[in-house]
Amino acid sequence: MSFNDNKIKMCQAHLLEILAVDLNAAKEQKQKYLCAKCLIERIDGNYIVLLKEAINMIKEMKTKCKEDAVKKTQDALTNMQNLQSSVSKINEQFSIVFEKLQNKIKENINLNEQEIELKKNLTDELILDKDIETLSFVKNGSGSSNFDPPKQKYNLDNFVQLLDKIQNDLLQTSNKQQFSEIFEQIQQLKSLFQLGQPTLKRKFNKHETPTLKQLCNQHGKKIMMMNLNQDQLEQSGLACEKCIQQFPKREYITIEDANIKWKEFQGQQKQMISKYNNDRQFKFSSVIKLIQQLKDIYDHTLSDLIQQLERQKIMNYENQNYNLNYVEDIYEKDEQEILKIVDILSQKDKHQRLKKEQQEQDQVDLIFYQNLKQNLENLMKYDLMTKYNLLRIQNMDQGQLSNYIEINQYNESQNNSDFKSIIKKFQQLDQFLSIIEDANTFYIKLQQEIDDLKQKQQLSQLFNSDSSHILQQQYEVFKENSKKMNLLIKADENQNLLTKLEQEFNQNKQSFLDFQKQSNDNNKRIETLNTQIEQLNQEISKLQQNKSQLDQSNQSLNNQIHQLNQQITKNQKEASQQLNKKDQEIIKLEQQQNLLSQEFNQFKQNLRDQPKLLNQEFYIEVCKQIEEKSNIKIVCSFLIYLGTRDGLNNSKCWGKINGKSNLLIIFKSKSGNIFGGYSPCQWLEKQNGYVQDQTLSSFLFSQTHNQFYQLKEANKAHAIYRHQSYGPSFGNGYDIYIGSDFTSGSSSLGTAYQIDKYEIQDTTIHLFGQSTPNLEECEILELILK
Repeated sequence: MSFNDNKIKMCQAHLLEILAVDLNAAKEQKQKYLCAKCLIERIDGNYIVLLKEAINMIKEMKTKCKEDAVKKTQDALTNMQNLQSSVSKINEQFSIVFEKLQNKIKENINLNEQEIELKKNLTDELILDKDIETLSFVKNGSGSSNFDPPKQKYNLDNFVQLLDKIQNDLLQTSNKQQFSEIFEQIQQLKSLFQLGQPTLKRKFNKHETPTLKQLCNQHGKKIMMMNLNQDQLEQSGLACEKCIQQFPKREYITIEDANIKWKEFQGQQKQMISKYNNDRQFKFSSVIKLIQQLKDIYDHTLSDLIQQLERQKIMNYENQNYNLNYVEDIYEKDEQEILKIVDILSQKDKHQRLKKEQQEQDQVDLIFYQNLKQNLENLMKYDLMTKYNLLRIQNMDQGQLSNYIEINQYNESQNNSDFKSIIKKFQQLDQFLSIIEDANTFYIKLQQEIDDLKQKQQLSQLFNSDSSHILQQQYEVFKENSKKMNLLIKADENQNLLTKLEQEFNQNKQSFLDFQKQSNDNNKRIETLNTQIEQLNQEISKLQQNKSQLDQSNQSLNNQIHQLNQQITKNQKEASQQLNKKDQEIIKLEQQQNLLSQEFNQFKQNLRDQPKLLNQEFYIEVCKQIEEKSNIKIVCSFLIYLGTRDGLNNSKCWGKINGKSNLLIIFKSKSGNIFGGYSPCQWLEKQNGYVQDQTLSSFLFSQTHNQFYQLKEANKAHAIYRHQSYGPSFGNGYDIYIGSDFTSGSSSLGTAYQIDKYEIQDTTIHLFGQSTPNLEECEILELILK
């Protein structure tokens, strides 16, 4: 066996020697030759073998194919020789008929012998691409030797014509008993090559009642009706005419009606399967789309997940096609199958089994989606967004799924980028709010677990374990995070309290307005009474002229006036007291509101960590630059790294800033120069290289020189430089390069950041005040923007 294409190939992606072949990728016409780096990126234990093993498997496959072909032809030769022997025994009696047959059989034998010798002596040529693709289809398990050889195709037309000719010639003879041995050998040859004829369906006379081919076990007559009543199935559900006469009260249906019900049942099952699989198909497609978007950012992490989803989708599609087969009649089924059909059709819920299977499939899908969720837990913002979209799709009911499809289709049909952007932002806001709620819930549960461990005195035992230093480090991080979470929770509680106080204030204000209205009404009454008093005084003056006659009347009037004056005085006093009381309540509420406002302002100030290296005036200017460039406000700031506290080196620094964005970084060299920079870009320790700032909001500054250096638009792709062996660095060239020990480094200011409006004599020492950073202190603040 010669191998003409057995040359060592090189990986085009990594320019390394090919070590292995991916058989699964060969099916999908993707990259199948893998070097060492390819194996690290894509590992699939069941389908990746070494190149030498693949070549050995190809040789073994070809050898098995040859042995199979030789065995197949050898069996045909043996049966043909036996047939020749039987024909020779009666050749004397039928010399004329069998002389032609003998020649044809000999000719076929010679052809088979020649084919065997030709295949034995055939030199197999290794065509690596084609043979590996064939091997990928016959591989049936893990390891390097488990596979089934591909089935060989034979041209059987001439061979079938020969056997039919022999059989027809023999049928013309009168003594068929002598040829039984020959017929048996012909049937063996036909069965060897699977040449059976398809079974024709039974045809019924239109005047004949359709029956089954089975006979009644009790009466030996044809089955013509069925009993689908579950309560009466203690006896057989099949009935002949005698059974019907014996049990006339049973609920029978004809075989024809049962066949219609069976077809209806299969049609309903087909619709349920189709609808169920279409919903699953859409969910799989939606999840694939989400993960495909995330794959551009984390291709290495998610490639295996996408392959799993693709396999699930293909399996679902194959299962769907398998279940959409042609609906068969029940006439030709055996007794066991008929009884199963009777059992199914007699059930009240005929689709119970299918529903159970679909529920089991839902459980399997649920486990599958949970595994996807677990793998996505370690990713950052995009991973969390993908997780919530994934869970939302998986948990959607039919109405939500239709609404989700409608939104996606409408969004895809829109050409307006602003419309798509605002829809996407609405969805992202919903996802972020869910993440914040989950974070609060998770923190509360975690704090409860820590409190339980403290109460049970198990936490101290963990601190005394072998890995206690790791636990203590993580516990310190947890305490720092707890402060931030408590601040957020307290802010939420204060906001709720402030809202509640505002509601109470509004209620009291409304009460005051009601009381003021009531007081005005009382004043109007007093004015009315005063008017009445004046009228009475006028009447008194008139009555005094006739005093002698009206003394008794005058005395009575004086009493009334006195009582009215007392009532007026009392009303005025009560009104004055109520007004004073309400005034005091209003003053008290205003004092409470001012106190809450002061507490809220103090709380907002506490959310901001102030940098120690920058003076207040310059820090205000830095914040102004950030808010103007980003077009959003700074909500709060946290000091996440301090060199003299955490350690002035790259490993300690990366341990604090890895994965964070919107960082304000401030340096102080031992020469006394204070400088730094801000960028919204994300700092990732393991992803080395430049990071693009599409917003152009990154800038550098020097407090020593009171200068700001904006990012050039032409260099926006070089806003920051990330490297696990460097400190925080900016620009290409670099504008600021901090070495691993925070002492070494360099500056080439003006490469990526604008310095044209300043007259700088030496750009290499302008920021540091010396040729190297030689840092004395470094502060890094994480800004929360809104």
